[in-house]
Amino acid sequence: MGKISEFFGFEPEQIREEPVNTGDYVSSVSVFPSTYAAWRAGDPKSLMRISSVSRSIQIIATMVSSLELALYDNKLQVEPSAFIRRPDPSTPRKLWVQELVTSMGMYGNAYAKVVRDGRGAVAALTILEPSRVTVTKPSDVTKYTVDGKTIATKDIVHFKLDRLPGEPEGYGPIQYASEVFELALMLERYAATQFNVDTIPRGKVTTNASVNTDDAAEIAEGIKKFIQDNSGILVLTDGFDYEQFVGDPNKTQFLEVQKMVDLKIARVFGVPAEALQMGTDNSSTYQNTQDQNMRFLQSTLSRYLTEIEEQLTELLPYGKSAKFIEEDLFRLDVKGKWEVVEIQERVGYTNGDELRAEEGKAPLPKLDKSTDKEPPVKDGD
Repeated sequence: MGKISEFFGFEPEQIREEPVNTGDYVSSVSVFPSTYAAWRAGDPKSLMRISSVSRSIQIIATMVSSLELALYDNKLQVEPSAFIRRPDPSTPRKLWVQELVTSMGMYGNAYAKVVRDGRGAVAALTILEPSRVTVTKPSDVTKYTVDGKTIATKDIVHFKLDRLPGEPEGYGPIQYASEVFELALMLERYAATQFNVDTIPRGKVTTNASVNTDDAAEIAEGIKKFIQDNSGILVLTDGFDYEQFVGDPNKTQFLEVQKMVDLKIARVFGVPAEALQMGTDNSSTYQNTQDQNMRFLQSTLSRYLTEIEEQLTELLPYGKSAKFIEEDLFRLDVKGKWEVVEIQERVGYTNGDELRAEEGKAPLPKLDKSTDKEPPVKDGD
C-alpha cells in the first residue's frame, strides 16, 4: 500500500462516514483519525481553509486578473468600450475578474446578472453569490432562479469552467475530484486532534503482559483519567510503557502524507507544484520560468480565459469580440524586452512612436532633413 493507505489503514476510495468495525482486535501500533463525516456536496468555501486549496485558487485568479482585456472589431484591436474597461462600474476590472475566476475555481460556476441601459445595451455584469442561484433543466431550456425568483436567461450570464453534455451546471476541480478534498479535510481533522498539545496526547501503550480486549479498554480509560487528573503527567508501573505521538508528526508519517495530498490538490487544479513551494528548485532560470508560464497558460489558464472571453463576446455587438492579452503573462526582463523591440522594429512590425505611446510618452522630435539636425528635446520627452 502507499503512504496514504499506510497512514489511514485504507485507500481514499474506501472513505466511509461510519467508523470501521475492527472486531475484538485492538492494535497497539496503529493510530486512527477521529471519526469524520465525509464532505460531499457541501459549500466549497469550507475547503478554503486548506492552504493548498486556497493558494491554488489564488494563484489562478491572480494570473488571470493580471491580464489586460482588449476589444476587437473584425479581428482589429480597437479602443475598449466602457463595458470592456469595467464590466461592473462599481468594481475595478481586475477585482471583478478575480472574483469571477475564484467562483469558477471553487464551484465550477460563476453567475452575473445583466444590467442594461435605456437602449437595451449591456451596461454592467454584477457577479452573484453562487449559493443564491439555482439551475435546472426540466426540458431543453435551462432555467435560473435567484433567491427563489425565476430570472430570464437573457438577464443572467452563466460561466462554466467545464461543461458536460446534458448537465445544467459546470464542473470544477473540487466537483471532479471530491475524494482528494475529503482526504485533505480528514488530515486537517486528524492534525487538530493528534497534534494539539492542549488535548490529551494520543499514542500507544505497550506491555509484556497478555491483555484481552476488555482489559485493554479499561487500561486506556484509566490512563486517560490519570492524565486528566494530573495536569497531563503520566506515571506507569508494572512493565507498562506509553509513547505519545503529539508534536512528532514524523512518527505517524503525517508530513509525508500531507505533502502527497498537497501534490494531488495541485495536480487537480493544474497549478505547478513550484508555485505552491513544494519541491521548488531555486536554481530555476528565467527561461524555465517562461516555459512554466507557457505550460500553465496552455493547460490551466486557457480554460478560464476562453470561457470569460466567449461569454463577454456574446454580449457585444456583432463583429466585436473580447480577448485577454495573453502576452502580458510573459513579461520580459529589461534586456529581453529591448531585444524583442529591436527585432520588431527591424522587421517593420512596429516603430518607436508606437512603443513610446504604449508607455504613455510623446513621440520623439523628428529629424529636420534640411539641416540634418534634430530639434531640441522638450522637457518631459
